[in-house]
Amino acid sequence: MNEYSNFFSDPKVILALLALVVSIFNLIWMLANQSEQNRRWEKLNAANPEIKEIKMVSFKEVGKDEAMSTTWGYKPEIYAKGEASNVFFLPFYLSLHDSITNEVLKNANPVFTIGEVETEVKRIGHPNKVFVFKHFRPKFIIENMGNTSADNLAIRVDAKKSENEWQQVFNSTSKITLAGGQQSTFFIDFELPAEIEVPKQFNFRLSLEWINIHGKIESKIINTKWTSDDNFWSYDLGE
Repeated sequence: MNEYSNFFSDPKVILALLALVVSIFNLIWMLANQSEQNRRWEKLNAANPEIKEIKMVSFKEVGKDEAMSTTWGYKPEIYAKGEASNVFFLPFYLSLHDSITNEVLKNANPVFTIGEVETEVKRIGHPNKVFVFKHFRPKFIIENMGNTSADNLAIRVDAKKSENEWQQVFNSTSKITLAGGQQSTFFIDFELPAEIEVPKQFNFRLSLEWINIHGKIESKIINTKWTSDDNFWSYDLGE
């Protein structure tokens, strides 16, 4: 009993034990701090595919005077190409469909007025009446905002207008790999009858799925919308 007491009463032993406790505490703190730093690094550098840009493809550019004086034969969507610009563009062309089969007339050239439609139908000698559609083509650019790669990235897009149900409009046929900062571009085509008014808003839902550097599957959904009054794209936080 006395030897045990003498052992712990020795100042050298006490100092050694304190030094051991401090060392263990420092090791635990260092490991915890390293773990937190690793977590922050992974969060900052993790693959993060996001929408870089969306815009409607321009199929025809016209000056202001031409836009105002042309006899379109329907109500066209025409937008200014930039602020304080006298250049306007049409984000569609007129697509011709057979009135019986509703198939696209692939031998017909893109046109923009009803007068041109009649000329084109005569040129190709199509025997039936035709349905006329506005053919729109949004362009999507996806960029990996992270510093590590997004492997086997798959993209699916669903769309709807007004209160309609969601419909799939795009599904990537092959998976891609995006390194940090790399971009990928794809297009969506949709048509609307030329004689009806274009809906005020279209909603698009992008579903992205990829494999991170740890081999784990990650996914995200991005909701966006296009308003036809001003040709404006924005995130849709309401979906």
